[in-house]
Amino acid sequence: MIKLQRRLLFVYRMKFKFGEYVGLSRLRSRDLDDMLPHLSLPMPNDWDHEDKRKLSLDECQSKFADRLSKHLRKRPAVIDSHRFDQDDEFKTASPHPIREFAERARLLGCCIIPAITVEPSGALTVAVREIVRRNQSGIVLKLALGDLEDSRLGEKVDTVLGGVGVSAKDAMLCIDLGEFEIENPEEVAEALSFQIAAVPYLQDWAHVYITVGTFSAEIAKIGFNSTKSIERGEWELYHALMSRSDLPRRVVYADYGIENPNFLRNPQHSRASAHIRYTLDKGSLISKGGSIPKMSFAAIRAAAKSIVDHPQYDGPAYSFGDAFIKKISDGQAVGNPSYWRAAGVAHHATKILEQVRSMFGLTVREDQPETQRQEQLF
Repeated sequence: MIKLQRRLLFVYRMKFKFGEYVGLSRLRSRDLDDMLPHLSLPMPNDWDHEDKRKLSLDECQSKFADRLSKHLRKRPAVIDSHRFDQDDEFKTASPHPIREFAERARLLGCCIIPAITVEPSGALTVAVREIVRRNQSGIVLKLALGDLEDSRLGEKVDTVLGGVGVSAKDAMLCIDLGEFEIENPEEVAEALSFQIAAVPYLQDWAHVYITVGTFSAEIAKIGFNSTKSIERGEWELYHALMSRSDLPRRVVYADYGIENPNFLRNPQHSRASAHIRYTLDKGSLISKGGSIPKMSFAAIRAAAKSIVDHPQYDGPAYSFGDAFIKKISDGQAVGNPSYWRAAGVAHHATKILEQVRSMFGLTVREDQPETQRQEQLF
């Protein structure tokens, strides 16, 4: 069984875009060891930024496994089929597509943990049970906000756990709020603390994490050659939650990073702009250059310079992302939209892990050889 009880400080919800998995691959091993990616599975006809075309289901499954193996270095990752489960063509398909995603990843040595909701289809239940049997993986049980208020939640949890053949101690619990506007973090934290206390088997779950996304989808409304700072409502909520004395157990910080939680079906049709998203101590900076069609990728230089000149820029030694942004600012690199995203992802993960370690007074792990690191996961 994959060791779910390991130290876990950050769960990163990702769409697994090209820039996201490149950003992950550039993290220090000590940071990758303290986090867990929770990945949405790609759908057929999604635009693939690496191949620059739409992919078939078979191609999605094959390339997902290849990229997972290459960029995550065989560390554990959660795979989430929620988009298939909302699609009329796939939600009742048998076998469920998640099974082939997981099997191809398993054959490449990847550590896969399937996510499942409290009201899954029969096909998803069968597929997850098979994945658990083959991978000895445990599961992630996902609850939506409405599930927390369901008087039959305990019964539904028992049905799911029994259906896939695991107990709560071999599972993680994800409370998924999705895109969520947080006007008063203290009030939301109070309500969540009360609802968390009523979750079945609360002390048994290997980990509990709450995912919430407040990053705006309205990047296009920011003017060219300008910089905008936005609040990090996710971090403010987590800080308020951890400050409560009545919180029944510790929860792991989770967010959607520098992305809005929702999916844009055909992003290749959207108007591209040269911009970088940079996580600050208490907010996020969106620095925008000129229009890409007019100025080519060189339009990013002004955006990078605005970040480097910002008082909260962490310096080129902080992360791959910070070093790359500095090179762009200095005219030594240009990159492309995927690598600008990769820079933001690498910086964001580094910043979050630094903040969580500081909050709990934890030390930074020492980087370890890959073989030694693998032994600790099982």
